[in-house]
Order: sequence, then C-alpha cells, then structure tokens
Amino acid sequence: MFAEILGPLSLVWIALAARVGGYFVTAFVLWRVLWVGPRFEANRTSSRVLPPNQVRDEIRSSLATTAVYALGCFALGVLEANGKTRMYAEVADLGGAYFALSVIGLMVLYDTFFYWSHRAMHAPALFLLFHAAHHRFRRPTPWGTLAMPPLDAAVQMLAVIAFAAFIPLHPGALALWSLLTAVINVVGHAGYQFGAGDGLVNTSGDHEAHHAKSVVNYGFYLTVWDRICGTYEPFRKTSPKSKDIRHASCSKWVDEPARRCESPGSRTPVKDQYDG
Repeated sequence: MFAEILGPLSLVWIALAARVGGYFVTAFVLWRVLWVGPRFEANRTSSRVLPPNQVRDEIRSSLATTAVYALGCFALGVLEANGKTRMYAEVADLGGAYFALSVIGLMVLYDTFFYWSHRAMHAPALFLLFHAAHHRFRRPTPWGTLAMPPLDAAVQMLAVIAFAAFIPLHPGALALWSLLTAVINVVGHAGYQFGAGDGLVNTSGDHEAHHAKSVVNYGFYLTVWDRICGTYEPFRKTSPKSKDIRHASCSKWVDEPARRCESPGSRTPVKDQYDG
C-alpha cells in the first residue's frame, strides 16, 4: 500500500528529506542554543568567536552538498523504479525485527565505510580534491556539517546506493538511518562536548580534535576503527593558536602566522581561510 500510494521515486525522496531536514533542524537548534542563546561555556570545545562570513560559507557549501544528495537520490529512485535495488515496500514482508536490525546494520556498515573513505581522503593525493574544503573550517559550527566538496558528497551517496542495491532495505529504514546520521553528524560539529568523551562513541570533542590535527579520529558514530588502527586521540581543549595544529596532507607549511599550506606536489600555497 505504501509503495502504491507514493511510488518508488517518492519513497527515496523521503530518505533525502530526512537527511536534509535533520541537518537543518538540528543545526538551527544547536546554533541557537549553544552559539547564539544562553552561553554554555563549560564544555565548549573551541572559541565562540568566528572569522567573518564563516557561517554564511558553511551554509552555502552545505546547500551545494544537498544538491549532490538530491542527484544521488534521484539516481537511486531510477534504479528502484527499474528493479535494480533490493528495497521492499511492506515492513511485514521481512518483519519488524529485520527492519530494526537493518537500521543498526546500516550504521555498522557506514561507520566502517566512513572511516576508511575518510582516512583515504586525507591522503596527500586526494585531500585537496575530495576533502580540503571541509577543513577550511578549523572551528566548525553546526552549520558546517555538510560543508564539503561535491566529490566528497558523491562518495557518501555512492555508499547509500550500494547499500540499497545489495541489502534488502525498507525505505522507512533508509529514512530513519538518514535522519539519525544527520542528527549525529550535526552534534559532532556542535562545538560543544556532550558527555565525558574518551569512550566508544565518537563525540563532538573527538571530531573537533580531528579538525584541529587532521591525522586522528576519522570515525563517524564510534571510535572502534580509530582504536583498532591507532588513530584515536581523546579531545583535549587547547589554545586555538597552538603551534602543533597541522593538516597531515600538507607537505609544507609556509607563512606561519597566516597558516598557508603548500599542497603536495605543488608550489602554490593554499591558504587555510578559516584558521583561528
């Protein structure tokens, strides 16, 4: 009945709406509460003071990512309409237990995929093309969650398409996973440490450490792969002017006060625009 009413293309757009809507709603709430509203300073992971136009640029970049996600969802919808995915229409077909387990399974698979793809994007040969734009924001805000280059966003969408092509998934499970992923991702960029940290759950502080040092904490939901591979480092609040902050993908740093990165294999300095 669900598929008959909405059609296969519309089912996939629900997942897109969940992901994009989750981003905008959660980012707005955390921005108002933690950055604009009453001052919560005790567990703040970085300075509230931001460079001019950072939030504007974060939102612009996130909107571009939304366009890439929309194209990916359209491609997934076309595949579904032509019977090229394993998505199914009725929860009763495989049962409620499978529905719940499929959401958990997506989180486990995506956490593994994200760790290795994220770490690969930090390789010197790939960083500038796939991921550097996200690291312009050395002190990210909730609005910077989806601020990434189009190729980075495309890689994330290819993972979603692959999941739907090979794993039996109900569109509702895909939408629920998309919503959870969006909310968790925004919280990870909140600039505020929720909880004690240094556990199996990847926290905002852990991701702040990633933005600061670049060579640690590549995971998404969990720190499991970081711990296995020796790339986990608990968040420690340090001065924004700390001299040990570097991008792993920079072969050479020049003009220290401005923190410009001379990209690997190139003599052209790339300025880290939003360094604090």
